[in-house]
Amino acid sequence: MTTVKMIFVIVERTKTDAVCGIGKKCGAIYTTVSLCRGTASTEILEYLGLGEAERAMVCFIGSNAVAYEILRGLRDELMLSRAGHGVAFTVPLASIGGRRVMEMLMGNPEVNADIVEDRPVQGEYDLIITVVNRGFAESVMAAAHAAGARGGTIVPARGTKKNDEADFLGVAIHPEKDLVLILADRSTRHELMQAIADGAGLKSEGLGFSFALPVSDVAGIAKILL
Repeated sequence: MTTVKMIFVIVERTKTDAVCGIGKKCGAIYTTVSLCRGTASTEILEYLGLGEAERAMVCFIGSNAVAYEILRGLRDELMLSRAGHGVAFTVPLASIGGRRVMEMLMGNPEVNADIVEDRPVQGEYDLIITVVNRGFAESVMAAAHAAGARGGTIVPARGTKKNDEADFLGVAIHPEKDLVLILADRSTRHELMQAIADGAGLKSEGLGFSFALPVSDVAGIAKILL
């Protein structure tokens, strides 16, 4: 079967068009762009040569070959291997919902499977995603920093609920959310997630919860931001 990956690229907003161009040239069919902001400390930002924390997150979906070409293009054309130029990583997808969707995303009418290859992910990183009420992302990062994380990325989001569901376990649900993305060494994942749960979890005002996805490829400044 075909291996399919989602490619995440987080860069300065001024580089968004260049990243999208690389993805298109490499054969990525599906592209989304989200405005976000970084949370690395001032010292880290200065070391990396980043004068501001405003970022864009560009996501592609493509085959393993397309993901490889995008990462190579980012390294060669945007110098992503150098400090201060951004970070990119891939997450393998477990399934695609239907053959026609698979064909559209892969750009190949000959694709004959709607389930991607099921194989162990070989990598040393995980992507920790925390969903928290809007305004409490800094609490998530404070807890993560205390556990050793160097930085993360905050993406504005919005939750949904039925009109008659005003609360959950007696606590008001706020539709405005923040997604906090932290790329972490796999060996530190449990400690970071526990710290986030203790400092900004469901028992806190932020009502945060976390989950982790395996990362199979990394390019850029991951080692510095961990």
